Amino acid sequence: MTRYFLLIFCILVYLPLIGQNSDNRLSLERKYDLKQIFQGHVFTDDTGHYLYLNQYHHLESGTPGGQASVIFEKYDPKFNLIYSKDLESFEPQAHSVGITHFNGHFFWMWKKRTNGNSPIELNLTQISPEGEAGRTILVGKSQFDSGYTMPETEWKTSYDGSKLFMMTTFDQDEGNRKINLHIAILNEQLESLNVHQYELPYTEKQIDIQKWTVDNNGNVYLLAKVYVDNRGKETKRNDEWLAAYDMILFRFGQGSTSAVESILNLEGVFTKVADIEISPQGELYGAGLFSNKPNGNIQGLFFLKIDPLNGSVITQTKKEFSKADFDRMNSKYLGITEGKLGLDLMFQIGDILFLENGSIFITIEKNTGGLNVDASGGGAMSYRSTDIIVFHFEGGGRFKEIYIIPKDQFSDAGGFLGHIAFSHKEKVYFIYNESKNNLKKTIDSPHSMVQFLEKAVVVVTSIDTKGTIERSPLMDANVIGRPIAIEYCSLIDHDSLFFVTKKSKFLTTYLQFGQIPLPKL
Repeated sequence: MTRYFLLIFCILVYLPLIGQNSDNRLSLERKYDLKQIFQGHVFTDDTGHYLYLNQYHHLESGTPGGQASVIFEKYDPKFNLIYSKDLESFEPQAHSVGITHFNGHFFWMWKKRTNGNSPIELNLTQISPEGEAGRTILVGKSQFDSGYTMPETEWKTSYDGSKLFMMTTFDQDEGNRKINLHIAILNEQLESLNVHQYELPYTEKQIDIQKWTVDNNGNVYLLAKVYVDNRGKETKRNDEWLAAYDMILFRFGQGSTSAVESILNLEGVFTKVADIEISPQGELYGAGLFSNKPNGNIQGLFFLKIDPLNGSVITQTKKEFSKADFDRMNSKYLGITEGKLGLDLMFQIGDILFLENGSIFITIEKNTGGLNVDASGGGAMSYRSTDIIVFHFEGGGRFKEIYIIPKDQFSDAGGFLGHIAFSHKEKVYFIYNESKNNLKKTIDSPHSMVQFLEKAVVVVTSIDTKGTIERSPLMDANVIGRPIAIEYCSLIDHDSLFFVTKKSKFLTTYLQFGQIPLPKL
């Protein structure tokens, strides 16, 4: 009777894993050399999955050069390779920015400059569903007067998918040169709504850009820490220690030729890191980790609702961590600076998530990496990712609760094993690698580190507005032999997860791609 009971118990425990694994779709392992750098999943439709890699050419001297080149690949729904196409710009001194899917089409963004004093040209090349390069559109030119480092370009799309935004940041950290930003906004027909190069009245050494975001109306918002001078010092002293910077919100309106500046009044705290995000309803929110001491550890989190037109703070909530909060957040992450308990400065803001009822969830997470040197003098990078700490604020800005999702992971396979977060209806969801052993424990009990890959399981954990936490396994690592590489994974319409696994060996990278169905949300 006892043996019969144990058999039934084992079936009930492992049946979810077995059931999920039978629905997985998985490619054969692909082999790429070190010049082929996987960038990510682009799009999935009924015909299959599209993804791309950067491909680096080298001159005889071994220095990067030549034209920009990408590999555009398509797999069918069962992850059989349909094609792998090399796309090249055929332009000197070109650099790839990336490939995106916008308004039903694929576009490759790349930029070039022909010599040290020429403008940088930003281009979009259309790619057909068959992987063929089509017409190239010159988005705009931006002047960059000196230096050999190509400036950074990022892009975003609006929530409603009607606009494509590109921002190039000219920041070489040169003391007296004013910082420049080149912003391009295109509509669904790729017509320019605004293409302009902005010069801000601050030097490159004065500005520490925190985050930028966009709305459906064509506005770009940029949050930066702006120091009083080029020394970039955090504090100044009068009768007491004060912040030697302002947190400034810059708004670049559609069709504008100058930025609107707003100082966010955060007196009494020293901001360590901050973030801003636009909700699906077009409301602007901010969050940041702060200390009460100039050089102290993190002692709290502030939450802001900001008027997007004039930058004034509508709602401000400061959640200062108590001893009970620190106890819940686990003492191994804490430090003591100037006699004050706090989180160490490796914590970063991960997500700002919005629910339909107005609730907002903000996550922080600690990811660290280091070089391990062996006896022969060789070494390899190792990575560690820790718990997901989740803060729940109600629609009016009132702090409600802290939730801890235990996640202690170590990997030398390359890349941080962080998490993917998203919101849907009345819950927030988190996808990450977990240990099989930890699934036998309650969510609030001590968890062991995920270090041995054969014991890893992909899970999804949800939190609702009442604080109910539910955890479900999605896939056992023995299906693929190693954890998923979170930084390359992406959601497909809240229905499934496009996942990637990665390992490197003897100057070769091995990748597998797959799809995991998510529980009905």
